[in-house]
Amino acid sequence: MNIQTASNVLGGTLSVELVIEIFLNITSIRDLGHLFTASRFLYRCFLSRKRQIIFAVLQNELGPVLTDARFLERFPYKGPEQAYQPSEHRDWIHDMTARYMGMLSRGADDPRREDAHTLPTADELDALCFTLSAMNFLSDVYFAAQRRCFGGAVAAAAPPSRTERLRVLRAFYRRQIVCNAWAPKMGDSIWTHQDSVAISNTNGDNGVRLGLFAAFEPWELQQIEHVHVFVIHLCTALVLASERHDGEVFGALFVCPMQLALYMWTHPTVQEAAMADLPWSWQPPGRGGGGDVESVAMQYRDGLCCLGLGWQFYLRERLPDPVRDWREAEERIEFTGDDVDLPPFGWVHLLNGRYVSWFGEGLQCVAGAGVTEGNGLEEVKSNLVLWRESGFALWDRSRVEAMVQLGRWRHLQAGWILSDANAIVPWGQQDSGLVVLVDRDAEEAAESRVSVWNRRDLNRVVQTFRRQRFTPPEWRTRPGVSSQLDSGSHQDSTSDSDSEEDSEESGYESEAS
Repeated sequence: MNIQTASNVLGGTLSVELVIEIFLNITSIRDLGHLFTASRFLYRCFLSRKRQIIFAVLQNELGPVLTDARFLERFPYKGPEQAYQPSEHRDWIHDMTARYMGMLSRGADDPRREDAHTLPTADELDALCFTLSAMNFLSDVYFAAQRRCFGGAVAAAAPPSRTERLRVLRAFYRRQIVCNAWAPKMGDSIWTHQDSVAISNTNGDNGVRLGLFAAFEPWELQQIEHVHVFVIHLCTALVLASERHDGEVFGALFVCPMQLALYMWTHPTVQEAAMADLPWSWQPPGRGGGGDVESVAMQYRDGLCCLGLGWQFYLRERLPDPVRDWREAEERIEFTGDDVDLPPFGWVHLLNGRYVSWFGEGLQCVAGAGVTEGNGLEEVKSNLVLWRESGFALWDRSRVEAMVQLGRWRHLQAGWILSDANAIVPWGQQDSGLVVLVDRDAEEAAESRVSVWNRRDLNRVVQTFRRQRFTPPEWRTRPGVSSQLDSGSHQDSTSDSDSEEDSEESGYESEAS
């Protein structure tokens, strides 16, 4: 039944109360908009309960993702161009993390929820609907790009299920939450240990407040990283398809999905060219596409470094978490069904049910001790890139099983990354064995040099990562920088006073100036 027929039926035979009940059960804001504008009668019915109807439809469409959407409206973007106090920003992240975790841990009907008995304001509903339209658009772009990669395979290229759509939507919402937390630091040349704590601390037993990543399970961080990789490729394709390589404009697109969607809506020619080009630019730097692709992609690669490998290594060494270590030693993750709040099949399939807290690039660190530079390491890295780009942790079981039957993914069978499963033990419990690191030099970032280090060299490895991954290139040639990094920028105590933190940051600024 089309919209006009439906409006004629509803307007001619049903009471206002029944029409409102129908409105309350519509499953998307888009359909609601089409229906209430179909006739004056329906529009009057809609206006009589406008806020209640819109919120009910948002609940129907977003399900559990509505929590993330509402939190995002309370956690606004503050770009590097805005003045801010670092210590106040960190406190704000800690405060909002506690609020976010409370929202996520309580059910929709929990009376302790701040929003359990109150409708959002009209302004908040407008903002929720506007953001949802952008997130829906980017999700559609993501699905379209992925389905093109699946080719003519019917099962792999099937339309997304509701669960898959919710996973992708939530990943885009959560990536924006991470962007909003990190955005003020994007313009800085250095960040402190306290910044790392605010983003990533997962251990609250030592008196240190939890960071934003404590709100997420590892597979949820992987889902964020999946769409982050896609945004890198999408922005790269848009830049190359545009005649105007405006760094400021395209930088804003990278961290603000609403602006990214608006740009694509208002530049249909560029959008069409970028989408046609996307499978080609879907390759990471160094794997094809030419120098233009590599040079443009590198502008975005480290824009959200808190999702990168070097960041994860630093946190392992500087922010120990006994609960995480215990879970990695003892816990197994079982696939219990396709649900947005459960571990996805693609994650369980990758790790054979092991609990692993690495994600993204960091997953190469769970490769077995039998993997060395000359024995499969490059293959593991290449396969992991393909796995991340293909969004395995976002798909239902049926799609993953269909994908691994296709030639491109046939080698990604269950547990493929665990090449030597018996040799894998949790971080910090190895008596011997190898630690595999990807050492990315900022001056030659398009090339990856792989080093394999013995466990006894771990301290030296961490120092290497501090200098190379967490130091801007222009600092490396200046005398005294190494000693400053070791003694100032990475304090062992995470409870330093604000005055000490400000003193550190002032020292960084004077050194860099």
